[in-house]
Amino acid sequence: MQTTLAKVLALSISLSGIFLLESWIGSRYPAFPLRTPQCLDGIWHHGAPVDSTQPDTAVVATPDTAEVLVPDSTLAGPADSTGHFILLTGDSMIEELQRFLQPVARRNGHRMSTAIWYGSNCQTWATSGRLRELLAQYRPSAVVFSSGANELLFNDPPKRKVFVDSIRAVFEQAGVPWVWIGPPMWKKGFGIDDTIRSVVGDPRYFGIGMHRLARKKDGAHPTRDAAGIWADSLCRWIRTQPNLFGRHVAWDTLQRDSLGQILSPERPDRSRWSHFAETRILPKTGPLE
Repeated sequence: MQTTLAKVLALSISLSGIFLLESWIGSRYPAFPLRTPQCLDGIWHHGAPVDSTQPDTAVVATPDTAEVLVPDSTLAGPADSTGHFILLTGDSMIEELQRFLQPVARRNGHRMSTAIWYGSNCQTWATSGRLRELLAQYRPSAVVFSSGANELLFNDPPKRKVFVDSIRAVFEQAGVPWVWIGPPMWKKGFGIDDTIRSVVGDPRYFGIGMHRLARKKDGAHPTRDAAGIWADSLCRWIRTQPNLFGRHVAWDTLQRDSLGQILSPERPDRSRWSHFAETRILPKTGPLE
């Protein structure tokens, strides 16, 4: 009896220690892939092994990754065939998105440039003045903006409303049509997704919440294939918006092969235009070049 009780006690202590260690690692290193849907899926369902030919991919896409997040529909109204200059800017989440969105823009007669600010969040965008600099340099006719992923685990979303509102004010003052892409959340977090939506408003906010997307090794960024699904859903959403960029722009979904699979995108051309390349990496600090 005493031996059994001792074993139960030892097991309880061991499990408690493992739980405390995992909780500490998760709070200390948010990007460490514990408790991610992919990690748990591999534990419980013995997921397929990682393809060594895809070094940036931590797991293969789970079956529901193939879902279309937003159903397709006919255009909400007559499309304006005018070509637009669209600026895609924000945090590192747009790195893979741009590979799919730029070809769509070109195919519909638009031009799209990407400016990535790695590690940025709503506060840095709101207080640095960098967004105003970008708008002055590029002078786009529309902006697709992404931020929020780097503050997913911040526990003060209500206090960050002021930063989101400041970003919104910059767009409004510039008089440029804009859309905010919400973060593809890999953890529930503390509500930054809802906070941004409450300030921006549904007509200008595209979010996918906790939808299960295959992630890279960091457990946060969607893999290239998953980013294609995310981009296709964004394109379908754009098609349904009657006045997204001040008018209903010509826009279609991603190209697919005969089996319905999204075609692999071309590499962004970093020297396509003489003034600003298709893809630009912004300095982490200091003024823009």
